[in-house]
Amino acid sequence: MEKLKILLINPPLEGNINSGLDNIKVPLGLAYIAAYARKHGFDDIKILDAKIQRDIKKINEELWHFGMPYKDVELYIRDYNPDVVGIHSAYTVYERDALKIAEIVKKINKKIIVIFGGAHVSADPGSVLKSGFVDISVRGEGEITFYDILKHIESKKSLNNILGTAVLVDGKLKLNPLRLLMENLDDLPFPARDLLNMQDYLEHPLNAIGTMRSPATDVITSRGCPFNCVFCSIHTIWGKTWRARSPENVVDEIEQLIKDYGIKQIRFQDDNISLDKKRMHEICDEIINRKLNIRWDTPNGIAIWTLDE
Repeated sequence: MEKLKILLINPPLEGNINSGLDNIKVPLGLAYIAAYARKHGFDDIKILDAKIQRDIKKINEELWHFGMPYKDVELYIRDYNPDVVGIHSAYTVYERDALKIAEIVKKINKKIIVIFGGAHVSADPGSVLKSGFVDISVRGEGEITFYDILKHIESKKSLNNILGTAVLVDGKLKLNPLRLLMENLDDLPFPARDLLNMQDYLEHPLNAIGTMRSPATDVITSRGCPFNCVFCSIHTIWGKTWRARSPENVVDEIEQLIKDYGIKQIRFQDDNISLDKKRMHEICDEIINRKLNIRWDTPNGIAIWTLDE
């Protein structure tokens, strides 16, 4: 049996000039998806971050295109000739950009299976499925569900009944039951940063904004949040159950980043990193005990009620 060829895409985006400020983050979600799939045997896998490319084109007075031109994305897909394409759809405002990639994929070959994932499609899976360019959407935490979809594709089974997905059946939206959240995040492999050109992120001029020491990069140590802030959609992906990696596992990843990329600052991208104050102290103690010369910050903030002084 031939191995599935899998391509994960972070789409370019179109928006106002400030939209480009969002294009420098390492797509950790896709890197986790790739790492988990690869760990379980699907190792013919690539990530195309079409957003990090420095191409900027003015479309009109209010609209700019950031990232790889669509024609170059199409050439990349044709050259790799994947069986499966996973597309990240993070925000509703960028749904059009993600669907444009899906349309290109189906133009190349209608038999390519297109999978959507991310916060937007977790909250509203029907809108992308009704486009006709998307075969299945992942709802919520993606690693196990994406792997399950790949197993179904490989064995030529129906995709209509997979936990944690949404599909169209006879033109009607079918929301399959959500999958149980992963309990032990230490079981996850570290993100597959080797499938990305990390220098594109570390050397990007915008990466220096708010940075104390370069190069800096992102790490996520926990998932979920038990609170109900009206502005936050994180529950659609990671639920209300707060789950955390062990301090040792977190610092193992930091140590690997220092070794591989010379990282000098870590941006903890958790939504509520300090919920367990004892664990936060243990992470800091582990960094000190290993004599790791780094700084860290929390771009998403720290809940004030978790502070002692």
